[in-house]
Amino acid sequence: MIGKLKNFLFGEESLKQTLAKNSFWFGVSNIGSQLIRLIVVIYAARLLGAAQYGLFSYALTIAAMFTILSDFGLNYLFSISLARRDENEEAYFPTLVILRGGLIAAIIVLTIIIGPMLTKFPEAKILIPLVALLVAADDIRGFLIGFVRAENRIDKEALGTIITNALIVLLSLIALGYAPTPYALTAAYLIGSALGTCMMFFMVRKGIKKVLRRWMFSILSAKKILAVAVPFGLANTIWILMTSTDALVIGWFRTASELGQYAAAQRPISALTLVPTIMAASSLTLIARAAKEGAQERLKSFIERLVTLSLAIVFPIAVGGIIVAPGIIHLLYGPEYLPAILSFQLLCITLAINYPASVITNLVLAFKQQKIFTAAMVIGALGNLLLDILLVPRFGIAGSVIATICALGIINGYIWYSARKLTPFKVAPFLPRIIFATVCMGIGTFVLQLISINLFINIAISAVVYLGVLIVLREPLLRDVKGLFRFQ
Repeated sequence: MIGKLKNFLFGEESLKQTLAKNSFWFGVSNIGSQLIRLIVVIYAARLLGAAQYGLFSYALTIAAMFTILSDFGLNYLFSISLARRDENEEAYFPTLVILRGGLIAAIIVLTIIIGPMLTKFPEAKILIPLVALLVAADDIRGFLIGFVRAENRIDKEALGTIITNALIVLLSLIALGYAPTPYALTAAYLIGSALGTCMMFFMVRKGIKKVLRRWMFSILSAKKILAVAVPFGLANTIWILMTSTDALVIGWFRTASELGQYAAAQRPISALTLVPTIMAASSLTLIARAAKEGAQERLKSFIERLVTLSLAIVFPIAVGGIIVAPGIIHLLYGPEYLPAILSFQLLCITLAINYPASVITNLVLAFKQQKIFTAAMVIGALGNLLLDILLVPRFGIAGSVIATICALGIINGYIWYSARKLTPFKVAPFLPRIIFATVCMGIGTFVLQLISINLFINIAISAVVYLGVLIVLREPLLRDVKGLFRFQ
């Protein structure tokens, strides 16, 4: 039994077993680390108050907007190339690493110089240098993780991620206890992230030596790398700018307290995006290899099951989240953050868009069709900025979320359309039972909310109702999920 469990958790014996193993470790990594970090987020938000916590989040947004330029698609290209095993040039990976390092250094300097010019809050300006280094440390660690993902050793990533977040939480609690200020919180985050990055480097040192046998830089390899990376990097940069635009426009037209309320509404939603993140990361290597091998039928069936599974998970979460939003916000943050309820409810809608999009994105990237993203991102980002400027002054943070929903609809609608040209998958025939179960659950959740049932009891009963309806309807997806985690 111990041997079978070991093979299941650390081996690579079949498509189902590898997906289940990767999902398990990504779940441990992401859910565990988010739960750990949620401790300090809630504590800091309550201790600092909406205005001070808003300044911390605002500074992070500005830094993230700049440091994303240091990636420019190189992280994803690195992971895809390692997973596909299709780059054998001696200079390819050393050149990619040198490009990556140079961009990180340049963007740190750019952030420190230009970042303070983008905020009207003096308290946020002094945080910019620290958060620039913080996001850079996270970025370097993300690049190093590419080594373990390519080998399907997600257990190493899980260990590194959990320890990093535990360090961040421990240092943040100590710092806030000593000096409850945004600066102390930022410094603690930076030190914890830097220590975690050093640990990850130690864990992947053998993989680095294997890939980087000799340090060299090739102009020819650099041109080849940038030709593939720039379209995706441009699209990804536009995406980050689009998401950063929301906070920036709120900061221009509204108050620091509203920034804090917006950040508070986003935090639970960010935690809920762990599921598609896990699914996307777990399936990336498998989709990339199937695309390279030209296994269209296998790829089509795999995509259909993953997208259907993502929708089966997100529909009850989105509907339930909208209904119980007041209880969630009050429980997590207290009465000061009650104005964030509407924004949280609207952000639940974005989950229904983003969950399947994570899988579809992998499909497009597996075929190295990065250019598909560019047009969609440009149109979506411009639309988001225009709608933010129109809606935020009048409707506040809720207007910003509405702008985001419209932009996501444009972007993911185009990507979905393009992905179906690459692999003609179908999802609609698999949804009727899932939609019916979601409606039944939503009615039950609403009734329990009306009679003031405890939030946790409501969530538990709603989950049982949803699963119960699917079982009664004999939803085929349940058999797939059951078989996914069965090992012989």
